[in-house]
Amino acid sequence: MGTPRGIAITSSAPHPSAARLFVDYWLSGDAMRILASEVGEYVLHPGTFPPIAGIDKAKVIPIRELSDEEIRQWGGVFKKIFEVP
Repeated sequence: MGTPRGIAITSSAPHPSAARLFVDYWLSGDAMRILASEVGEYVLHPGTFPPIAGIDKAKVIPIRELSDEEIRQWGGVFKKIFEVP
């Protein structure tokens, strides 16, 4: 399951040119490769995957397409997997 994220520049940004440069970099293939390889993020840049065997065959479902019940169900599954004893 994936959660879409957004990035924007406010109309009152103190350094709008610097902000635009940052956004351009953040959305670049280079930044996506860093996010995938160093952070383990699943990104939408074509052919860029985190270092997880078989991830290139995974089907990512946007979490917003799930019903409230499905979100609760998966939340319980993930809690069991990632809960610290």
